[in-house]
Amino acid sequence: MPKILIVFVIYISLMHPSKSHAQESEIIFEGIPTKMIVSGLDVNKETHLTNQQKNKSRVLITKRGKDYFWASREDKQLIPTVSGIYLFFIAPGSGYVKISTATNEYIEHMSLGLATFTYWGNTVKLDLK
Repeated sequence: MPKILIVFVIYISLMHPSKSHAQESEIIFEGIPTKMIVSGLDVNKETHLTNQQKNKSRVLITKRGKDYFWASREDKQLIPTVSGIYLFFIAPGSGYVKISTATNEYIEHMSLGLATFTYWGNTVKLDLK
């Protein structure tokens, strides 16, 4: 019985590789936030982030093949678009990252229920190859 189970596990792992084995993820954008604003019906709070909060809240966008993913936010798939000096990476129904190629600043905007979370920060890496 155990022999069959081992063969089955090997078969499954070979026939259905995980994303990390199927395609390499490459970080194409990294940003470190400096400020966060939380807005909702009864709240509007601005927070200047500590170094620990900055590191915990950094934004990462990766590319696998031709697809982009919001690696720091549940690996949601993103739709890239360009408007002048701005690069947008949009996750419909969730939020977006807007990057200025002129100032190396970015905005990360997310919606959770009827509240919104917006981070402003600085670009650490932008590599669109």
